[in-house]
Amino acid sequence: MAITCGVTQGRTIDCADVVGGLKAVYFAASFQDLPVVASVTSGVMSGLPDDAGGASSTYNVYRYELRPELSSMTINIQGDTNNGTVFYEQTLSLQFHKLASGDADKIVELAKGRLNTFVLDNNDNLYVLGAENGLDLSGGNLTTGTGFGDANGFQLDLSGRELYPVYFFTAPSDPSAATFPFDGSGAAASGVTIAVN
Repeated sequence: MAITCGVTQGRTIDCADVVGGLKAVYFAASFQDLPVVASVTSGVMSGLPDDAGGASSTYNVYRYELRPELSSMTINIQGDTNNGTVFYEQTLSLQFHKLASGDADKIVELAKGRLNTFVLDNNDNLYVLGAENGLDLSGGNLTTGTGFGDANGFQLDLSGRELYPVYFFTAPSDPSAATFPFDGSGAAASGVTIAVN
């Protein structure tokens, strides 16, 4: 069987019509190997299983809303030509304002396991991170600051290593939909439940 290791397509200069930054991040209630149990075509994920990996019930995600221009997603390419290996290191740096009584419990829960994570950017692109191996909470801090103008809140750093750089989720289509930004996946979105608290 022939293996294609060369370049198969090019890329043009696109329009200057995007902005940086993130709007929100969504953590799945339970970890799954999403490329195995979800629908994926050409790097786009278009369907989600239920929380147990089945085909018909509810897929639960928890939304963490983000303030503008404070949080970021970065994917670093890690290759070693001598070993013939390459993988993609996915990192999220999330900043939240104002410490609240329930924040410590939320951080403890996030730190316990591998996370399938969906990231909504300011262009309404929805990315899937930790699709195969999950993201882990790898650092962060909680701070009150010192001066009146200092930050009061917490930062979370999450990271993971994947064999594929990043999956896009089917583009959302209706910002008013109850399942936004998962509404672009049609019937699969009807089973998505989004919770904030």
